Amino acid sequence: MTATRDSDSGSYRIVPSQVDGKTMPIHFRNQLEEDVRFPSQDFNLTLLRQHFQHLRQDTIPLHWHQELQAVWVHSGTLEFTVNEDAFPLSGDTLLIINRGQLHRSRTISGDAAAICVNFEPDFFHQKVLHDYILPLLENEAFSYHLLALSPEKTARLQRILAASDHTIPYFSVINLLSDSLEETLYALRGSGKAADFEERKLFHRLLAYVEENYQHQITVADLANHALINKNRCTALFQKYTQTSPMRYVAKHRLFLAKNLIIGTDLSISAISEAVGYNQISYFVEQFRRSYRLSPLKYRKRFGNRNET
Repeated sequence: MTATRDSDSGSYRIVPSQVDGKTMPIHFRNQLEEDVRFPSQDFNLTLLRQHFQHLRQDTIPLHWHQELQAVWVHSGTLEFTVNEDAFPLSGDTLLIINRGQLHRSRTISGDAAAICVNFEPDFFHQKVLHDYILPLLENEAFSYHLLALSPEKTARLQRILAASDHTIPYFSVINLLSDSLEETLYALRGSGKAADFEERKLFHRLLAYVEENYQHQITVADLANHALINKNRCTALFQKYTQTSPMRYVAKHRLFLAKNLIIGTDLSISAISEAVGYNQISYFVEQFRRSYRLSPLKYRKRFGNRNET
């Protein structure tokens, strides 16, 4: 996956994801919300085929969306983070993510491939939706759920995977989602774990500030003042939800954006350095090399589809 800035909309897009036989860019709105696109205008379900190259350090950055998501990593292993939890995901487990949850993924030690279903549950009958599905989605214990795959479910996923790239096997996908949501519903009944929605909302504000101001100097005090909290609380929130400090997160975010501008545009390295908030190109090059093990120009030569002119 690589993300690039869409110059018209100001959003980010991750490519390539194969949807219905076509490459359908994934757009990120401001405040890290994914603008999910569906191949059919009257059916809110899409299946994405995603391929990660470990050497290129492919990743899907921290984001959220209004739709539910089911993820199966059918080749290799990905590290997933959902809110404050990080865990490996491979072929023996299906991940179900509820609406509005912060999540990201990256390779661990090698290439990986996954199929990802983004969907609204409106394909259920209204009574099923009202009596079962909506209470599940509103359950404070349900941010995500990991389902151990039975041989039958694995075989169904393999059939979905084997379907033509030019069609989504909707009937098979809907049956899989129905079974998986039913298992999730029964697994979470009586669970005492509750999500802290106010805390997550607060952290969303911090991420939004980074997204809107990464081109400028940012300090921990700036972040804390924006969220009306003290610096210690700010640092604790970043550590909890990103496993790193606020300033390290800002630096990684800038370098991630730079990496994808290097791959996906013809902009000069100096222009990219300035665009992502670095005042000195020499410092930018040093930090990029430290993070991605290659200089920006060598990274472009190795992984980009354009050449420096």
